[in-house]
Amino acid sequence: MNTSTTVPTEAATPPAKKILSYSDIRNVQRTHPLQKSLVPVEHAVSLPIPTKRAGHLAYAFFAAPAARQPGKPMRQGAPDRWWLLDAHGSASVIIYALCAVQPFATETWGAVTLPPVAGSLADLKAALANLESQMNALTPVFFAGDAGDASAKQELSAALMAVLSEPLQPQYRALAPDFFAWLES
Repeated sequence: MNTSTTVPTEAATPPAKKILSYSDIRNVQRTHPLQKSLVPVEHAVSLPIPTKRAGHLAYAFFAAPAARQPGKPMRQGAPDRWWLLDAHGSASVIIYALCAVQPFATETWGAVTLPPVAGSLADLKAALANLESQMNALTPVFFAGDAGDASAKQELSAALMAVLSEPLQPQYRALAPDFFAWLES
């Protein structure tokens, strides 16, 4: 009878979970089952914003009813739902809540008329591509808890404010206050 035992030489380390880049989450956003089933088609959906809200590395979103009419500026109501998608490879739902049940902020917002988009479609696409590139570079720094380069954060802040309509900026700030505090630190 063999009584020898095998002793592992080193403890097994679980593989590190992949963190979704900003580009990845934007692609997931387009096809995520939550958005397809729980967000009315006439709603405007926010850009994803990185956050550590609820103790998780996540991307935060809100949606609000929107009235679109040809030749008129879009009118957007107050957010009526919000959610967090896990920043790890699965993009699973961490939180989904109706604002009437569990608001994401103490502030209340009314309907706003958004200013017309300045510039051409090509300009808007370029601004979004610039934002995505900068978010891809700095989101891992934010998730890691690092201070980050001040000038890079200023550039990202400028790119973000260039794409976010001014009347909606308070909603974005309330959705992910930790990210905006980091960005402005």
